[in-house]
Amino acid sequence: MLTRMGFPLDQLGKRVDIVAELYRLSKGDPLLVRLYVDDRWVRGEEAARLQPEDLRKIKPGLEGYFAKWWEDQEKLWG
Repeated sequence: MLTRMGFPLDQLGKRVDIVAELYRLSKGDPLLVRLYVDDRWVRGEEAARLQPEDLRKIKPGLEGYFAKWWEDQEKLWG
């Protein structure tokens, strides 16, 4: 999915460490994969700087995704 999204996400699709973390977080659930990919897409070129350590901090499943989303929202609203 990452490679099909084109630049800059196509670069992430070539990184086994990133793909492995996305699988850990989503367990292959298409909804979660899409949420994470869309989250990266809106970040533009910043998306290419994603590191596996950034994803390791997140718990797997919807709970982990929304906890991270809420944390990001609080920073924006700050």
